[in-house]
Parts: sequence; structure tokens; C-alpha cells
Amino acid sequence: MKGKTIINLNKESCVQIASRMMGGMKVEFNELSKSAIGELFNMVMGTAAGYFEKQGLQINITSPTILEGKNIIISQKEKVIAVPIILEKIKMVVNISTEGKVA
Repeated sequence: MKGKTIINLNKESCVQIASRMMGGMKVEFNELSKSAIGELFNMVMGTAAGYFEKQGLQINITSPTILEGKNIIISQKEKVIAVPIILEKIKMVVNISTEGKVA
């Protein structure tokens, strides 16, 4: 299976997640907090890959890329399933797309 997972979240949510990952310490939106977010999503996707493998679907994951800025546009031809997630005050949208048919 081949596809993409794009996770949208704002700076405030990024800082809140990074703070929780670092034991509640106050953090700024900087390279350290972005690194923490990248590591979290790498662990999430690794867990998902393990689940899919148990179901007979082989997927490979790549290291996360963090895009920062306003009005970022990512174009793709595949259809996207957008899943909004709100956990306490943390808001994000997980966008999932696959190429071809999923068995």
C-alpha cells in the first residue's frame, strides 16, 4: 500500500503536545518542540504500520516532515479522508490518502 498521512495542527497545539511530552515543562515553539512533535508522529505511524502488518498489509513509513507557515497548499490527485481530532484543547486534522486499491 502506498499513500500519505498529513497532520495539520496549529502552533498552540504543537506547544501543548510538546509540553506534555516533556513532563509538563513550559516550552516555546522552536526546534525542540518541533522535534518532539516529529518523534510523536513517527511513533504513531510506526504503531500503525505494525497494526497493518498484522493485517497482512505491508507499509513503509518515512521520517516526518514539518511544514511551517500560513496558507500552505499541498496538491495531490488522490482522494483524502480528513479526520478532525480534538483532545482537550488540542486540535488537529489527520488527512489520509492511498494510491490504488486497498486490499
